[in-house]
Amino acid sequence: FHSWQQSEAVVAFHSWQQFRELARRQDNRVAFGSDEIFEAHQQGALAVLFVPAGAYPELEAQAADMQAQGVTCHVINQALPFHAEVASFGLAAILSSPLLGVEHLDLGALGVQLHASGLGGEEGGENAVGAASVAALGKSPSGAAEAVRFKAAKVVQEGLHH
Repeated sequence: FHSWQQSEAVVAFHSWQQFRELARRQDNRVAFGSDEIFEAHQQGALAVLFVPAGAYPELEAQAADMQAQGVTCHVINQALPFHAEVASFGLAAILSSPLLGVEHLDLGALGVQLHASGLGGEEGGENAVGAASVAALGKSPSGAAEAVRFKAAKVVQEGLHH
């Protein structure tokens, strides 16, 4: 990495730590999965967006436009140690305000699973976090991954810069 890439990685990591803390506290200013991210964008509620590199090339291409619209967009390079954790959520975001009119997962159950996976203050494996996010969605890992791919295609089709 060049020095500017290192500083970007440090900023992204600190933002990711903030996402983890909000998720651990079951704060309604976090969103993950393509449906919630798309809805957050529609409501103008995206503050910080995390995109795992290589997973959503269409969104990576729109990162500069999103930055220009005031959304901090972190494309998390695969070489970074927290890439797998970010990728386990598909897309993830810190919101400027809670989503309106959206049925959320039971945040209590999600919090219990995040705690069990290591987001509750003890260090857990990156795969455990992925398993927690999948378990929270009530789907098998392969089914959840396929659902994320399908929903991501919808997000890209709808276009994030309306």
